[in-house]
Amino acid sequence: MLSKERHQTATGLITVILEEYKYDPRELEVPSLAELPLVRKHVHQLVLLLAEVDDSLRERAEEMRDDPLPEVRSAATTHLG
Repeated sequence: MLSKERHQTATGLITVILEEYKYDPRELEVPSLAELPLVRKHVHQLVLLLAEVDDSLRERAEEMRDDPLPEVRSAATTHLG
C-alpha cells in the first residue's frame, strides 16, 4: 500500500505522463510513437489499481474505455469488466 504522500505523487504524475504521451499521430516523433502504446497501457493499469482506493481517479479509469489505442482499451475492459 502506498503512503498518502506517494499516492498523491503518483496521482499527479499520471496526468503529466498521459499529457506527454497523448495520442496525436500528427505530432509524434517516431521513437515516441513506438513507445506510446506501451507507456499508455502501463499508466492506465496503474490508474485502474489506484482508482480502487481513490475516487478522484475513477473518472479517468472510465475514460480509458474510449482510449484511441486498442491495447489500452483492452486493458481497461479486462480490468473494469
